[in-house]
Amino acid sequence: MPVESNQKLLTLAFPCYRRPELLRGAISSVADDVAGNELEILICDDSHDRLNEPIAEEASRNGLNVRYVHNSTNLGIDANIKQCFDLAQTDYCWTVGEDDRLSPGAVSRALDQLGARPDILITNYVYVSDDYARVLSRPLLSDLTTADRRALLTNFYLLGFIGASIIRTEVWKRYTDQAPVGTYFHHLSVIGEALLVDQLNYKIDNDVSVYNRSEGATSTSWVDQSLAVHFGYYQALDHFDGRLGPGDRNLLHRSSSKLFRPYSGLWLLSKRADGAFDRQRYREFFENGPTGRSFVANAVSRVPQRLALTLKRAYFKVRSRSL
Repeated sequence: MPVESNQKLLTLAFPCYRRPELLRGAISSVADDVAGNELEILICDDSHDRLNEPIAEEASRNGLNVRYVHNSTNLGIDANIKQCFDLAQTDYCWTVGEDDRLSPGAVSRALDQLGARPDILITNYVYVSDDYARVLSRPLLSDLTTADRRALLTNFYLLGFIGASIIRTEVWKRYTDQAPVGTYFHHLSVIGEALLVDQLNYKIDNDVSVYNRSEGATSTSWVDQSLAVHFGYYQALDHFDGRLGPGDRNLLHRSSSKLFRPYSGLWLLSKRADGAFDRQRYREFFENGPTGRSFVANAVSRVPQRLALTLKRAYFKVRSRSL
């Protein structure tokens, strides 16, 4: 039975594929917080065999308000995120990765903030280890304030993480049909159009709401598409950044180098360790580029993957001791 928009304020949506145990953990992390709230959990399942349906049924038996949608074809992560927003029947939608966790009280706090009716609520997050046992970063969006456009531009790339934004569904519908799909960042095109071009109103929840399961030395999820993700990010920006002034545009692009470093030998070595960079991807992305960059990429693509993985594990070991 359809849920009327005046009945519930927020949809908590999980675009998922073939990791049901991780999805179970994500839902478990919010179970106590959502039990007494007027909120819907939406699961959009991209697996052909309805692999995540038992998790949805289990959550329903535990008293949660869950709607399960099985995609008739594999949409891919970008289009599946879009579908979560498209299918939300509430005033706001918050997409969260199936392999992430929400912090205690995050949903209740978000509902309180949404009472002020912002167009977008930005939610803070931290990177955590693959086993969720260790925090690997400070809160990523701590430098943001609603009064500082420069800070928004400088940190905009961090909103590419899907759990970092709760978007009003009427705002989503206003922009989604014009934004490109297939970039991995359709939602970021929408957010950029809303906040950077049209300058709609937004709020920031500075408390940590999401534990983002970060790439570790043995991660094996979408990380194998790292090069495509990098170039997709700039395709998503192309949708709106032509309507920004040159200062805003330069700051927006320059700040993204903190996340995307495809011309760094160390970054490429990390991708080589993951199996995300090889001879084929060298030919696809770098062979015809500037001589210096092509030379470095060519050299890294020839490093044995086992050696690259050993070096990456050593790096993460040293890094974890320094935190």
